[in-house]
Amino acid sequence: MSPTQVTTIKKRDGRIVSFDRSRIVSAIYKAGKSVSAFDEKEAIRLSDIVVEILKKTRVKVPEVEQIQDIVEQCLMAAGHFDVAKSFILYRKNREQLRQERKSLGIDDELELPLNALRALKARHLRKDANGNPSENPKQLFERVARAIANVDARYKLNKKAIEAEQGEFYDVMAQRKFIPGGSYLRNAGFGGPLSNCHVLPIEDSVESIYETIKQSAIITQKAGGGVGYNFSHIRPSGDYVASSGGLSTGPISFMHVIDTSNQVIGMGGHRKAASMAVLNVDHPDILDFIHAKRGGHVLTTFNVSVGTTDTFMRAVEKGKEIKLINPRTKEVVHTLSAQGLFDVITSLAWDNGDPGMLFLDNANKNNSLPGLGPLESTNICGEQWLHPYDVCNLGS
Repeated sequence: MSPTQVTTIKKRDGRIVSFDRSRIVSAIYKAGKSVSAFDEKEAIRLSDIVVEILKKTRVKVPEVEQIQDIVEQCLMAAGHFDVAKSFILYRKNREQLRQERKSLGIDDELELPLNALRALKARHLRKDANGNPSENPKQLFERVARAIANVDARYKLNKKAIEAEQGEFYDVMAQRKFIPGGSYLRNAGFGGPLSNCHVLPIEDSVESIYETIKQSAIITQKAGGGVGYNFSHIRPSGDYVASSGGLSTGPISFMHVIDTSNQVIGMGGHRKAASMAVLNVDHPDILDFIHAKRGGHVLTTFNVSVGTTDTFMRAVEKGKEIKLINPRTKEVVHTLSAQGLFDVITSLAWDNGDPGMLFLDNANKNNSLPGLGPLESTNICGEQWLHPYDVCNLGS
C-alpha cells in the first residue's frame, strides 16, 4: 500500500482542521532553541521525517497527540536527547494547563490565556446565586460592547450604525487589542459604576469625614474601585475640638477607620479595596504619617504618599527647616529639618515602598481645570491627578 497523504488532523476538542506542516517545524525549532541545540534548518529536516512517518502510518486523520509522539521519537532517534526532554516537559506543562482551564468550568471560545481566564472568573464574569459563572468571556465582551455602543442611541444614531460600532468594539476586545478597566467588564449593562479610580474630599469635620467614608464604601462595594484622599485638611492629633471640648485624634486615626471599612467591604466584593492617602509635607502629623505603615500588616489597603512642594525641596537642598502648619488655625506649630525629614522619607521608602512622594506644585502648574480648585490627590496608583469626585477610566 502506498503512503497516505495527510491533509487534515483531529484536535483535542474533536475539531477536524487542515494539516499545517509549519506547526511541526515551529514546535521542533522552539524545543531545540530552548536548549540551544540546533537551528531552523535542522528543525525543517526533522519535520520532514515526522511527515514521512505520518504518511506510513496510513492514518487518514491523525490526532495531535499521535503527531507529538512521533516528534518525540524522531528527536531521540536523531540523538537530540536534551531537546526531546524539553519537548516532553513542554507537553506535560501544556497538559497541566489544559486540565486547569477545564477545571475553571468556563466555555472559552476565544481561547484566552489561562491567567486571563483566572482573572475573569475571579473578578469580572457575572455569577449566579451559587457563585458560578453565568456568562463566558465571549458573552462578557458582547455585553460590554453592547452597553458602550448603546450610548450613541441617546444621540439618535441609527440602529445600523450602533450595531456596527458594537461589532467594532467587540472585535477590539476579542482580539485583545484593547481591554477596558475592570469596572467596565463587571458592570457594563447592569447599571453599576464604570470607573475604577476616584478621588474624594475629606474636610475637617466628623460629618464630612463619615460622608466620605460612606461614599467610599459604596464605590468599593459596587465598582470594586479605588479611592484617593488628601487628609491635610484634618486638624492634627491633640488639637482642640470646640464642639466636644476634647482633643482631635488626627488624620491617621481616620485612615485606620477607612482601612477597616475597606477590608470589611472587600470581603464580600469582587476585588480587594484600595486607597491612596496623601498628607502634605507641612502638616504637623507628617512624621506619624510617614511611619504609619512601618512594620507591616497595618493600613494594608492603603498606599501612602507625602504631598511635597517646591519650598520643601529647596529647603532640603539648602539645609533649612520647614514650618509645620495647623490647617485649622493656619498657625506654625513646629519646625523640622527638611533634610532630616527627607532622609526619613527615603529610608522608609527603601525599606517597604512607602511613603511615595507627590509633587503638588508640579501638578498644579499643569492643572487644566484651575477653576475646580487645586489638585491635591491622585488615584490609588499615583499616575493620575484628580479633583474631588473626579474619576479616571483605565484600559490596556
